Amino acid sequence: MSFWNNVSVNPESVSDSKGNSTDMYLPSSEIITILIILYVITTTLAIAGNSLAILIFAKGKRSKTDLRPFLINLAIADLIMAIFCIPFTFTYEVLNDWIFSAPMCPIVIFLQTVSVTGSVSTNMAIGLDRLVVVMYPFRLKLTGTKYRIIVFIIWIIAIAISAVQLVVARTKFNPVSKRTECEEQWPSNDWNQRYTIFLTIVFYVIPLIILTVTYSIIGCILWRRTVPGNADAVRDQAQLRSKRKIVKMLATVVALFALCWLPLHTFFLVYHFNPGLKSDHLNTAYFFVHWIAMSNCFVNPIIYGSLNDNFRDQSTPEGCSKEKVHRGPQERWPFSRA
Repeated sequence: MSFWNNVSVNPESVSDSKGNSTDMYLPSSEIITILIILYVITTTLAIAGNSLAILIFAKGKRSKTDLRPFLINLAIADLIMAIFCIPFTFTYEVLNDWIFSAPMCPIVIFLQTVSVTGSVSTNMAIGLDRLVVVMYPFRLKLTGTKYRIIVFIIWIIAIAISAVQLVVARTKFNPVSKRTECEEQWPSNDWNQRYTIFLTIVFYVIPLIILTVTYSIIGCILWRRTVPGNADAVRDQAQLRSKRKIVKMLATVVALFALCWLPLHTFFLVYHFNPGLKSDHLNTAYFFVHWIAMSNCFVNPIIYGSLNDNFRDQSTPEGCSKEKVHRGPQERWPFSRA
């Protein structure tokens, strides 16, 4: 199937002595049960967390920040991923049969790639935007219109990169297994390998380099920066705590992105460049590396949402009814102009 949804790591169909089709390399029922629990939890957390993030950043009066358009966009991309990546992938893999309509095959794969592109691109935009904020703190900040233009460009790029899926993704009936497959049908395996390398570079290598470089520079600048004026023990201690919080957050963003997506990209590279690779545990391995990658779509709202005390306040019934109060600089969005 698609780069995100299935790599044709389907069980090999053979015939038994009675001529019936039998499946090999299927995960055991115990592993399937564990995976069902993991996927259900991940999907629930992703949908609930990103829906809450969208609601708070869109309607919350105390969650106004210049990062808000990016954070809403990130939550929307991750929400699409949770809806169109996780359930369809798991259902197809467990049943080893595409039970949905034929047009849904290219549409689902297209939306999966769009959501991944949108999420990764938004994360990169946040990193670059925060770098500009830290390096040029007195520079006039971007307006809401400019942020919306950037978001629009992100989705145009996502659609352009993903459009190929509408052409190559098709359903195909397998007469041996008597099941319907949803796969990318390339002219040759060379095209498939090139596309795999392209997606790995665009969705993992480039974003990881950009996030690592930008957040490293941000961390160094903030750590060296001091508050003007005479020394004040209380103020300096508060600033130190704020710096530690920011640096910890930056390291967490990069580390989780790298750790969540590395297994899946490694799996695809190994699999697509070793077409004859077979193993009793290949399907099980794919399940787990895919689940790890998909879990990144629910950690994003946790990471960014935990940065701001106002977000945590408004995520509770009590916080929604509180009056706006003044907060110190260390309680505002880290390295934010707002």
